[in-house]
Amino acid sequence: MRDVAAVQQEIFRHVLSQLKATGQNREVLMHILGIGRTALHARISGKKGLQLNELLLLLEHFELPRELLYPKSPTLAIDFPFLNHGVRTGASFLEDLLHQVQRVAQLQDAHLYYLSPEIPIFYYFRYPELSYFKLFVYQRAIWSGSGQKSQAFSLQCAKAQAWTDTFQQIHEQYLALDSTEIWDSDWVKSTLGQLLYYAQSGDFAQPREALTLCDQLEGLLNDLIQAAANGRKYHRDGRPAGQLRLFYNNLLRTNNTLLIDSPSQRLLFVTYDDPNYFSTQDPQLWQYTRHSFERLQKRSLPITTHSERDRLRLFKHSHQHIQSTRQQLLRLNLQPNHTPQGT
Repeated sequence: MRDVAAVQQEIFRHVLSQLKATGQNREVLMHILGIGRTALHARISGKKGLQLNELLLLLEHFELPRELLYPKSPTLAIDFPFLNHGVRTGASFLEDLLHQVQRVAQLQDAHLYYLSPEIPIFYYFRYPELSYFKLFVYQRAIWSGSGQKSQAFSLQCAKAQAWTDTFQQIHEQYLALDSTEIWDSDWVKSTLGQLLYYAQSGDFAQPREALTLCDQLEGLLNDLIQAAANGRKYHRDGRPAGQLRLFYNNLLRTNNTLLIDSPSQRLLFVTYDDPNYFSTQDPQLWQYTRHSFERLQKRSLPITTHSERDRLRLFKHSHQHIQSTRQQLLRLNLQPNHTPQGT
């Protein structure tokens, strides 16, 4: 039988660590449990056991590792918030994503390890028009049941949804994180393929907006060249942000995978039915994924700071992809095909 007092002390160790990471004191814990300072100290020291309702309150307010309660369970506890959502929208997706980045932002000394087969979505949020287009693609290709499903893409209508501030909030939180990232070498092909597909199928209300998005993608690449060259992320106004170690691997075949490592908490996020994702705090899966990242990193080419030749070659290759797509779009003789809905 497990030592109940030891389990209780381990629970409080995790709770107090999370309070410290968010700059909160024990009075918050007293308020949650509805007890005084002396009673709280007795529970933390193990002199008095937690009552069932108090344990439930801690589970509700704090993220505790599942193995504390189920140490021999062969299953993994994951959180997949999209399972019961039914119809998804851009607004609900952004709300969930903003909640997650704010959650990570509260962790002190957090580091992000990121595997991505394309430019991570957080960079697209740097350019609102690109962000609106990516959400349009998700709505049409992944989510269903919304009135947007049959509506052609229009920047004018997209901007009316007023998500630009949310894009910026998510982007700013990401920029603040130090990160080590491994991308596939064809990191722009996915978005370029989407632009060409929807232009060819007549799904741009104003087809020449596809060229505008090409221009923005090229601007994003230029921003990334600067970040990779200096090993540092930058705000749009040029202010330096978190450190960046960037690698590329042309054999990368994986879902988007994000590992958060901090002294107080470790988190794992993996896209499933991209851009939907699940998350877990399972320590064994986190460690397994971290070891996989390390193995892949050793087989990847660094392109930050001193790797100028490889960096320039890769970004030149991406610029050529953009120019090729631009020429294909121009050959479509893009002309307005109908008035955007909602105007």
